[in-house]
Amino acid sequence: MLWNTIIGQTHAVEILKQSIQAGRIPSAYLFFGPDGVGKGTTANVVAKTLNCPYQGCDICRVCVRINENNYPDIRTIVADGKFIKIGQIREINKDVSLSIFEAQYRVYILKNVEKMNIEAANAFLKILEEPPGKTLFILTTNAIDSLLSTIVSRCQLIRFNLLLPQDGEKILLKKGINQREASLLTGISAGRPGKAIEYKEKGVEKQIAMVQEYLNEIFGGKNELKVFEFAEEAKAYSDDIEVILDIIILMIPNFFSSKAKIQAITEVIKTKDKLARNINLSLGLEVMFFNLLSIRAGGRSEGYKVRK
Repeated sequence: MLWNTIIGQTHAVEILKQSIQAGRIPSAYLFFGPDGVGKGTTANVVAKTLNCPYQGCDICRVCVRINENNYPDIRTIVADGKFIKIGQIREINKDVSLSIFEAQYRVYILKNVEKMNIEAANAFLKILEEPPGKTLFILTTNAIDSLLSTIVSRCQLIRFNLLLPQDGEKILLKKGINQREASLLTGISAGRPGKAIEYKEKGVEKQIAMVQEYLNEIFGGKNELKVFEFAEEAKAYSDDIEVILDIIILMIPNFFSSKAKIQAITEVIKTKDKLARNINLSLGLEVMFFNLLSIRAGGRSEGYKVRK
C-alpha cells in the first residue's frame, strides 16, 4: 500500500485512511505544516488511492499515468510566477462544470495556496461554497494563518509535522543518498526531508565549506571584520539564504555553550523570519552576527536593531 511510503506522518495518514475507507470524503482537505515534510507526496497518494482499482498500487495504468501527470482528472496547480492567479482559478471553475472524464474522483492539488492573490482566493472561495460532486480539492500551505478564514473553515484540516531525524534519514537513504550525506542533510534541513533533497540537488557542499570557514574566523578567531565579508559574499547565495542560515544553525553547537546555543539558534531563526519579510540581506546578516557575538560573550542581543 502506498500509505506505507509516507514516513513520519502517522497521525495525518491515519485520519486520511479512515476517512477514505469510510467513504467520508470532504470537498476539500487543507494540508498545513512546514515545507518539505510530505504534504505534496501525501496529496498524490490520496489521488491515487481514490482512483486506483487496487486502492493505490503505484504500478497499474491509472497510477502510472498519475505519476506522469497524464491523467485528465487529476491536476496540480502551482504558482504562476509569485502567485496563484485568478486565471488559474477560472480554469478550474470551467473544468468542474464539465463531466468527469474517467476518474472515480476528480482531484485538484493546489500547492502553496498562501500564494493565491486576493482575487484568486475570492474566486476559489466561491467554488468551495458550492463544491461539485465527486471532486476533491487538496490544498497545501506552510502559512495557514495567511489564508482567508472562510477558505480554511470550508476545509478538513490535516496537520503535517517536522520529522524526527531518523525518519528524515530513512527517506534520504531510500533516495540513494549515502549515510554520511543523509546525516548531514538531515541536520541542515531540520526535519524537512523534501528540503534536504532540494539542498542535495543544489550542491550544498560549497555553502557548507563557506559557512564553516567564516564561522571559524568570526567565532574561533574573534575576527569581527569577517562579519562584513560574510554579509557581502552571502549576496551570491541570496536565492538560497535559507540554506545558509540552516547550516549556521547546524554548526552553532560547535561554537556556543549548551546554555547559550538555544539563544543563538533563536537569533538565527528570527533573522530568517526578518529576511522573509524582505529586510536588507547584508544588514540583516551583520546584525545577526553581532548579536551572536554578544550572546557568545555572555551579553544580550536586544541592542542591535534591523531597519527595513
